[in-house]
Amino acid sequence: MKNYLIKLFLLISLAVAQNSDNKSVIRPSEKYNSELKNSNKNGQGTFTFPNGDTYVGNFKNGSFHGQGTLHVAGGERYEGEWKSGKKDGKGTYFYPYGNSYEGEWKNDKKEGRGIYIYQFDERYEGEWKNDLKEGQGSYADAKGNTYVGEWKAGEMEGDGLYTFKSGNTYKGMFLNGLKHGHGTFTYIDGDKYVGEFSKGNMEGQGIFTFKEGNTYKGEWKNGVSAGMGLYTFKNGNTYKGMFKNGRKDGRGTFTYSDGEKYIGEFKEGKRTGQGIYSFKGGKTYKGSFWDGQKNGKGTLTYPNGNTYDGEWKNDLKEGYGTFTYFNGGKYEGEWKYGRENGKGKFNYPNGDIYEGDFKNGKMEGQGNYTFNNGDKYEGAWKDDKMTGQGIHTLKIGYTYKGNFYDGKLNGLGSSISSSGDTYVGEYKDGKMYGIGVYTFNDGNHYKGRWKNDKRDGQGEFT
Repeated sequence: MKNYLIKLFLLISLAVAQNSDNKSVIRPSEKYNSELKNSNKNGQGTFTFPNGDTYVGNFKNGSFHGQGTLHVAGGERYEGEWKSGKKDGKGTYFYPYGNSYEGEWKNDKKEGRGIYIYQFDERYEGEWKNDLKEGQGSYADAKGNTYVGEWKAGEMEGDGLYTFKSGNTYKGMFLNGLKHGHGTFTYIDGDKYVGEFSKGNMEGQGIFTFKEGNTYKGEWKNGVSAGMGLYTFKNGNTYKGMFKNGRKDGRGTFTYSDGEKYIGEFKEGKRTGQGIYSFKGGKTYKGSFWDGQKNGKGTLTYPNGNTYDGEWKNDLKEGYGTFTYFNGGKYEGEWKYGRENGKGKFNYPNGDIYEGDFKNGKMEGQGNYTFNNGDKYEGAWKDDKMTGQGIHTLKIGYTYKGNFYDGKLNGLGSSISSSGDTYVGEYKDGKMYGIGVYTFNDGNHYKGRWKNDKRDGQGEFT
């Protein structure tokens, strides 16, 4: 009964051991070793376990000792050296499904140098300690990736070189099998990162050099630029400021190689928020940006002293705004497509005032013009000139009502002078020209042809 229990214990131990590559498969119990020792087995021999496992080799004082081979019923096999019943020295262990270990053992565990070959062509060659990879070693997986460097407790840890199947390489520190600490990641296309890693990702301070010549130097998080950094472009442009998720995000300064500069807020890589843009020609914009362009409210100051203060859309003046000229002129009103369009008011430096419709930066449509001498015009405009129907009133008491063209009286119209004389008829270039009726303040009439404000040709005087 006693021997049966001992053998049963051994069978259970063997069954558990067969399920793990990282633990000793055969560890005879002390009780069983004691029985062998008491039997004083020495020299060559064969021992068969009740479950069919078989040991063939040397014995010493009842224990496996020296060269020997253990065949496990499930197909596993150990060939090599033993000491006091345990694998110790050099030996090869063949695991199920094609895995194998060839190398040094101590006290039933892999210890020293050895080669572990996994199924599907994975392979580790190097140092072991306490049944785990530890020290210097090289590893190649089935995909074609390789690692050469330090190991600890079965994981890549310390300094090493990892070469990816793609040709990318990482040389630096590892922790718990992941890139961790300082290292260099070189891409096959020429990109390179030198800096800190954490848990497998670029994190901390680092420098990324792009194949085309751009560089980023600064903070990283989860494999992308995040935090404070400096991005230098091959063409000489630079950005210094905050990054998020690999893009410019937050406050920063973008300096162009031609001298232009933007200081302000960014979002998702583009100028978005409040900022100041200085143009190389001397212009300065201060205000709101969205999606990389002037959008919202802002002020543009020109080098000659002109200013625009108002609304913007997609880099163009649009909405309501005021343009003030250095010479005292000022436009207040609506803008579209970067020009005065819609309702507006223009104050001229000499005191003239126009209030009305604008189109493409010019007076066009209906509008009122007040001259600095008191004269007034109310009516239609085109291309900055009085054109169409209108009323022109002079301070001296003269009033003209009718058609204008190119800023002058042209076509049919009527007028009344300060003395009470009236004229109804045709005009040309601001003068009575053609057929017309002139009524004098005494009641007399002249009906006939006119030329350059004078009677000309046939006419009737009554």
